[in-house]
Amino acid sequence: MITMPGFTKRCMALSMVFVFLTTMGMGYGWGLDGPDDYQPVTPAIAHQAARAHLDTLGYADCSLSGMAPVYSHHGVLLCYLFDLHPQGYMAVAAHRCLPPVIAYSLTSSWRGFGGENPLLDLLVGDLSVRMLYRDDPSPHAATDIRRAWERYLSPPPRPHTAFQQWPPRGSTSTGGWVETTWSQDVPYNDLCPMDTREGKRSIAGCPAVAMGQILHYHQTVNGVRFNDSDDYLHNYAGRRYTIDDDHLAYDFPSFPQLNHHLAALEEHYAQGREPTEQEIAALIFACGVAAEQVYTAQASGTFGVDQACQAYDRFGIDHTFMDQDGPELYGRLAMNMMDGLPAHLAVVNEDWTAGHNLVVDGYNTNHFFHLNFGWGGTYDGWYRLPQEMRFELTVVEGVLLDIMHAAAGSDVYCRGSLRWADIAPGETVTGSFTVANVGAPHSALNWSVAQHPDWGTWEISPDRGTGLRVGEETQVTVTVTAPHTMLRNFTGYLKVVNQDNPDDCFIVQTSLATPHVHQPLWLRLLTVLGQRFPWLTLPFPVA
Repeated sequence: MITMPGFTKRCMALSMVFVFLTTMGMGYGWGLDGPDDYQPVTPAIAHQAARAHLDTLGYADCSLSGMAPVYSHHGVLLCYLFDLHPQGYMAVAAHRCLPPVIAYSLTSSWRGFGGENPLLDLLVGDLSVRMLYRDDPSPHAATDIRRAWERYLSPPPRPHTAFQQWPPRGSTSTGGWVETTWSQDVPYNDLCPMDTREGKRSIAGCPAVAMGQILHYHQTVNGVRFNDSDDYLHNYAGRRYTIDDDHLAYDFPSFPQLNHHLAALEEHYAQGREPTEQEIAALIFACGVAAEQVYTAQASGTFGVDQACQAYDRFGIDHTFMDQDGPELYGRLAMNMMDGLPAHLAVVNEDWTAGHNLVVDGYNTNHFFHLNFGWGGTYDGWYRLPQEMRFELTVVEGVLLDIMHAAAGSDVYCRGSLRWADIAPGETVTGSFTVANVGAPHSALNWSVAQHPDWGTWEISPDRGTGLRVGEETQVTVTVTAPHTMLRNFTGYLKVVNQDNPDDCFIVQTSLATPHVHQPLWLRLLTVLGQRFPWLTLPFPVA
């Protein structure tokens, strides 16, 4: 005989769950019916995604204290900017064709103090272009974005994903490798030309501030000294004069005076002493001169990223420039961050009529890069650069990489990623990537796969190698048996290390999503309910 109290209790619970899902329309959030990629995100859903991201990062004590919508210049809602308490911000996309979280910080504010706001400028330009070309991402990228929304909006916890960050969380005061928070005004512009039209000193210019912070991080000016061959005609916005011939009229240092400051700065670097404010101002002006910046009290800077390249060349500093001709940009950028090498990033607005130079000085395995905006620490934080888009369809003008990279030995680098979508539980899939040595010319790399995700069954062949020369590559074949779990998105990475230098490593991103076949909604609902509420599937007691 059926025991009616137990039967009734279970039926009532099952009915309540069905009614809840039906009335709230939460099927998509439970992974039952994939979300429409073009469906707008409501403030409530954005709040849920922001809360999930904080939980994923381990900041459960951090709360959301306010929200402001961000619109394009044409009135299109792009994202929601949340204030975090006690400190920080988070930008959540307003459309599901974009990654859920675009930017966040636990140390800085997005609001600024009036005037320009380079974070808002970047968000508006970047997301406007991503929306314009929203059909461009590869099928794998589109699937990753869809699954990321599912992870954030699904009530039950997802499988744990190993997380790693460079620099390690808490190891620096800013969250990035660069621990300076310079800006374009006093005292950093103290040696910049006077703007005689405005009756005040010109601001420093973002290219000079970005470059100056990178050189200061490396504690060097590389012995640079300026002479008459560095003279250039400044002719912008009605301000016409020659640097350095007109130094008296515009109150900036002559090249002999600038060289004196640079020599003193070098001495302080060599002695491990903190530079004076005047020496820092000299470094910034020297970077501006090398880039042939233009100066005013409202805006100083360059007309293209090629002038930043020119400045590093003038300092005799080797670097690698990557733009639309560099398809491996983000992999190389991540490698620089793992090696503790900040990069110089140039971005533009959606019309390519204005731009900003900033420092990239961190990376984590959630695909975020740490940005130092050169605005006194305001806005600095983690940003998801448009890695899913073709480079020429983004607002990234170019990146200067490998700055001050002095490879004395081997250096591990990998090409490729491992991404599988719509895979049946228990199914076996195969992928591959390559390992290369990008170190010193005559070095030999001994490498191994030191870590792989803890989900599924992994076979890696080969999982190590020796004597890999520069210019050679080894293909690594990876076979994975998917976990026996429906409706899941598994993410993680393989960590490939240089056996002779464990700090030298490379991250190969991995993801695997189930299910393999589209099931009727009612059947998928029953499957999910069985996984979420195991007691519903227990046999009814009989006598």
